[in-house]
Amino acid sequence: MKSSTLLKRILFVDGTSSLAAGIFMIIAASPLATFMNIADPLPMILIGIGFSIFGAFVWRESRRNPPERGMVVFFLNLIYVVACWIILALDAFSLSTAGRWLILITADLVTVYAILQFVGMRQLRRPAAART
Repeated sequence: MKSSTLLKRILFVDGTSSLAAGIFMIIAASPLATFMNIADPLPMILIGIGFSIFGAFVWRESRRNPPERGMVVFFLNLIYVVACWIILALDAFSLSTAGRWLILITADLVTVYAILQFVGMRQLRRPAAART
């Protein structure tokens, strides 16, 4: 098995799920904002656009052989997780309980993506003899 397989697969899953989440956030901005106790759906649309752009970038990166910007994706995922924890810790937007849970669950999922991306990048950096 090629050493880039794990990294390419997790980038594909990350990109696809981010793109799908972004599209969902744009389409369902109003009900999602209500669900999360956000008065205006515009933030959901803007975040959805950001997710869509990120998802397309990551998906495109998953098609490269080997992926060249895995570390960039890894750090962007870490930034997302830290931002989620800051929002939750500060109760920055007075989110509903369901909204806080949604943020917590997505942060956990993105943490798993970041861990697997890190493992995949480590596999790429190991000498070929050590990979067998």
